[in-house]
Amino acid sequence: MALALLVVLALTAVAVVVITRGTGRAPATAVPPAVPMTSPAATRVVVADQVAPLKRVVPPDVLAVVPTGVQAAQVARIRKIKKVRDVIVVDGGGVRLQGRQVNLLAVDPSQFRSWTSPSTARKQALWAALAADKLVVSGTVAKELALQPGSPYPIIARSSPEVVLGGVADLGIPGIDALVSR
Repeated sequence: MALALLVVLALTAVAVVVITRGTGRAPATAVPPAVPMTSPAATRVVVADQVAPLKRVVPPDVLAVVPTGVQAAQVARIRKIKKVRDVIVVDGGGVRLQGRQVNLLAVDPSQFRSWTSPSTARKQALWAALAADKLVVSGTVAKELALQPGSPYPIIARSSPEVVLGGVADLGIPGIDALVSR
């Protein structure tokens, strides 16, 4: 039995770790492992709608929130834990959207799409919108806040950027309401 782990670093001074248990068998196709944020590859530029093709889905088993950032050495040690199959590091925190507190992750769309539900991971237009700096929200949040794709919305946190809603989808991680691109 293998595990996959999602680590979320601070947008509002938190870090989150998600672990996925696997069968120990590799899927028919594979996505390269997540790149730690300290890696030179983590600083690459994503052109507006360029998103890596989906190779496999990694259903997360554990989401861990850490109140401080996670160092590359810590991620490397986590990767070495027996039965940890996959690890991804993303930023996250609570923000206000339409007057409501929502839990948001800032992700690399090419890497993170594999960590969502299969139906969501296959939606190329959704990931292209996210890569183009548009907001993606869960269906529940879209309905509760009456959000409309294509409309701009302010996100209130340490700064208050206005983002256009690029899509609505099942994000596949309980407690996560929205995604933005790093």
